[in-house]
Amino acid sequence: MATAIAALPLGTTFGVAAYGTRDLRIESVRLSAAPECRLVQFSDLHYKGDVDYVERVINSINGLQPDFVCFTGDLIEETHHLDEALEHLAGIEAPLFGVPGNHEYWCEAPFEQYDRRFGASGGAWLVNRTATVPEKGLTIVGVAERDHEALGSARTERNILLTHYPAFVDELDGSPFDLILAGHSHGGQIRLPGVEKAFVPFGVGNYDSGSFETAGGPLYVNRGVGTAVIPLRVACPPEITLIEF
Repeated sequence: MATAIAALPLGTTFGVAAYGTRDLRIESVRLSAAPECRLVQFSDLHYKGDVDYVERVINSINGLQPDFVCFTGDLIEETHHLDEALEHLAGIEAPLFGVPGNHEYWCEAPFEQYDRRFGASGGAWLVNRTATVPEKGLTIVGVAERDHEALGSARTERNILLTHYPAFVDELDGSPFDLILAGHSHGGQIRLPGVEKAFVPFGVGNYDSGSFETAGGPLYVNRGVGTAVIPLRVACPPEITLIEF
């Protein structure tokens, strides 16, 4: 990634950083001709105190009027941002379900605070456990740190898997899920001709961004709304995803 940045003119680099990291896009995915459920996925906020941007993210989510919202990890990188980040999440006007990402573990974030905030929304913080959305006939399974424990939990007629790591789908066996949601990749953040997948982190495999058909079920990998390592995006805008199925 550092090599790619060095190859860009200095003025161009800062111009792209200022625009590309906040060029929020809404991506739409329709998995059924007659959808019964409308959910929004967002991921990898990496909140560092940018109040104006996170408020735009929250307002964009609410504007889509989802039945519920799924978050696929990496809310923060440092625990001193946690209280403020969770306070912003309180503005989401729908049940919020989520799983931790690697940065939650790396900064030793106190999961009991996530439990309270996600639970207060009518959703749940799913660390290797399940929750139901009875009115939609759904079970949501949350797997943390690529742990297989929760996969044996009881399922309903339709089932969603939340995992931070896209490559976890390669470890699935048994009954496929109706939908799998993941993040972590940031879509690569920097996508240059000829090296489009060069900047994805561990745990991504062949699933860097968008929709994939897998043996475990249909997978969608969100590019995330924040950035990691450097505040720069090139040809890889941040996204919120509306999924109807």
